[in-house]
Amino acid sequence: MKSLVQTLAELPSALTQAPPLPVRGRVTQVLGTIIKAIVPGVRMGERCALRILNLENDLGIKSPSQFERGDFLRRPAERNPDWRLGLSGWSYTTREAVDQIIFYGKACAVLTPVRGKVCDLWQGLYLTAGSHTMRFSYKASGRFTAFIRRAEDLTRPTGASPTLTTIHEEAFTCGFDGYLPGRDWQTAEVTFTVPEDGLYQLGIAGTLRDTIGVYATDFSLDN
Repeated sequence: MKSLVQTLAELPSALTQAPPLPVRGRVTQVLGTIIKAIVPGVRMGERCALRILNLENDLGIKSPSQFERGDFLRRPAERNPDWRLGLSGWSYTTREAVDQIIFYGKACAVLTPVRGKVCDLWQGLYLTAGSHTMRFSYKASGRFTAFIRRAEDLTRPTGASPTLTTIHEEAFTCGFDGYLPGRDWQTAEVTFTVPEDGLYQLGIAGTLRDTIGVYATDFSLDN
């Protein structure tokens, strides 16, 4: 039988490996990096994982209505000069399919499809009902799409992926023999209409079959 000293020594390691128990509650306050929540059956000091299903509903927080770091410039972080911001603010499904580089003198994101993986890049923006126009500059080889999606079923079980509804999708096709010769970048304008106020995904995507590579930058949105 283990002694109390041995048990206490092994306790920290055991706690880090113990999976948290899924429970439901409600976040009541956010102060900096401190989040206050009310969760029935959970006591002070118990280890738990917090998953927020919807920022607007659960916290009353709305996402920005304009792209952040749409130019992909690698700026020094305010509090840590050694940390360079490039893809900050952007989301993607497959990390190895997305990168930030300098191409033809411009900072940009590059999408390179990976076999068996989703290749996309987007930001979640809060849009009001009505017409909007997404603009960006690009160079590409092959075919890619610009998309606007809405996350549905926000009351899904904890850990389940949301159901995404495509509100608008537009394809762009370039020659497979290169990334548009010369230094000129092409400008894309995608005009779309959203049916109601809410959080939407705006971005671009490619596939292994249709896309060799996409370089994109200067994302902006006219509301």
